[in-house]
Amino acid sequence: MSGMPLGSGACCPPRAEGITYLEIGPRRIRVGMMGLEVVFQQLYAMDRRPEEATDAELVGMARKSNYIPERAATEADYAVALRGAYARFYARQEKNGSLGFPVQPPRYSGAAIVQNQAKRA
Repeated sequence: MSGMPLGSGACCPPRAEGITYLEIGPRRIRVGMMGLEVVFQQLYAMDRRPEEATDAELVGMARKSNYIPERAATEADYAVALRGAYARFYARQEKNGSLGFPVQPPRYSGAAIVQNQAKRA
């Protein structure tokens, strides 16, 4: 044994840049995931609230940079953890508005959509 505390080695850095740690499932297994900040920024830019993002969307976007086993129960556990992490991210953005665009991205009204369709015709 090297005498170093757990989580201090190269395989499991305690606070590495770009890694978000989530607790997965009822046993609360701690998993480091890469690229979640980008995933959450994309969801926020799409004006997707945490309760509006689907489990498949959350898991699918996270899976692009992370291994998530393809078992329904495991995917559901990951979705719960991802939704919680995204809800915390979303609350920070709503409070700070720090993405460089309006805190509430504009929603298109029906009139704007009709005008855009008329321009194309």
